[in-house]
Amino acid sequence: MNPINYYRFGAYTVTTMGLINMPYQIGLQGNFVKSLFLVLVGVVIFVLTLVPFFKSVMLKTPSKLIAGILFLTLIIYGFLI
Repeated sequence: MNPINYYRFGAYTVTTMGLINMPYQIGLQGNFVKSLFLVLVGVVIFVLTLVPFFKSVMLKTPSKLIAGILFLTLIIYGFLI
């Protein structure tokens, strides 16, 4: 499997968590923005996987470590909101 697909799976996961949380957050003041944040971050990461320059940057070891920490943090954030 192409290593860039792991980034795409992470982006799908974060976007999906934001979309699933959104109906539960609409009635509460200011919480819609929290779910929208997850959706937008997921979409931005997915789009970056399609740009050749960012693909090459994402495949380097330091970027993998930073992305892993970022995805883990976003998933935890998604569970906490």
